[in-house]
Amino acid sequence: MKYLLMFGPHSPSPFAGLDADTLNAAGEKLAGGLQDGSLDCAYTKVGGGGFMVVNAKNNESLMRELRLLGITDVDVCPIVETIHVIQGHAEQAVMGADAFKNKYRAGSQAGLAAAVSGYKNGITREYKAPT
Repeated sequence: MKYLLMFGPHSPSPFAGLDADTLNAAGEKLAGGLQDGSLDCAYTKVGGGGFMVVNAKNNESLMRELRLLGITDVDVCPIVETIHVIQGHAEQAVMGADAFKNKYRAGSQAGLAAAVSGYKNGITREYKAPT
């Protein structure tokens, strides 16, 4: 899952007052996350605060990692790639609302499995129009 982490503009910089070794370790961790895909991006806003897009297995693993890093003052928002939202709406438009609801009905195990499978198999940055 992807999460948007937003650090408030009035929070002190997490890097202020740190020694060079700690800052270098933080930079290496940041670069490592970008390289291994656990971190999509990290930006600091000019006026203070910043944001990151991170990847985690679930809410619990994200919160565990944040606690291990000592990050406590952060807004966390689960996000999805917009291309997946467009694909879902297009699929619903092609299938019709009732057929779409029946296919992905959360109350049925088969519908839930189809939704999860469709999501996992459809993860791409390319747009695929439903047929």
